[in-house]
Amino acid sequence: MGRDHTIVMEQGYSMKKPSEIIVELMVEGQEVIGVKVGGKVLNLLEKEMEI
Repeated sequence: MGRDHTIVMEQGYSMKKPSEIIVELMVEGQEVIGVKVGGKVLNLLEKEMEI
């Protein structure tokens, strides 16, 4: 049976621009069988570009 491990990294709080990076590892025995990465951010700027 596998186990999940979640790591949350926080940054930017002292600058009042908080964000979190969330990493979830799916582990079976000693082997990592999957990784999910996501997060939460404060949208400070939005731009559109045509290329």
